Amino acid sequence: MNEQIRITGRRILLLVDNISSHRMDESLSNVKLQMLPPNTTVFLQPQDAGITSSFKAQIAKIQHRHIVDHFDNLLERLPAIPERCSLFLQKKSVITKNSFAASP
Repeated sequence: MNEQIRITGRRILLLVDNISSHRMDESLSNVKLQMLPPNTTVFLQPQDAGITSSFKAQIAKIQHRHIVDHFDNLLERLPAIPERCSLFLQKKSVITKNSFAASP
């Protein structure tokens, strides 16, 4: 990509959020990566902030609906949790030994 841009004589400034996945290891002669200051997305990218907040709200609705829909099922399973923990603690050494034996 950098070579194609260099041949055309163009220079590009790429503005990105200050997030680790936007870091660029290679140096490009005709592309400059400029990180926005931390915690400025809401001010510098209001549309992005709107999309993000809308997405988070939709996810929260789905999660809450799931909790409500499956609450009875959760209550039915709660009594089994201590029993399963107890069983695991009783068999912990055997489980650990078998896990190491099965690993390469």
